[in-house]
Amino acid sequence: MWLVVDCVSVLFLIKNYTYIYIYIYIYIYTYIHTHIHTYIYIYIYIYIYIYIYIYTYIHTHTYIPISTYIPKMLDYLMLK
Repeated sequence: MWLVVDCVSVLFLIKNYTYIYIYIYIYIYTYIHTHIHTYIYIYIYIYIYIYIYIYTYIHTHTYIPISTYIPKMLDYLMLK
C-alpha cells in the first residue's frame, strides 16, 4: 500500500505544485514555532492527505479541497 502511495505522491508532486507549497508552508510554520527541521513529518502528512483523498474519491466520488486538511495537519503537528 505504501509503495502505491509513494508512486502516487511522486506523480502528484510532479504534476501539482500545490504540494510543494504545502511542504514549504508547513516547514516554515513548524520551524518558527518549534525550531525543529521537519522533513519526514511533511512526507507523512502528504501521504495521509493523498490516502484520504483517494479513499474518499473511490467511495464517494467527490473531491476534497486541500484547504480542509491543512489547518488540521498543523494543529496535529503543534500538539505533538
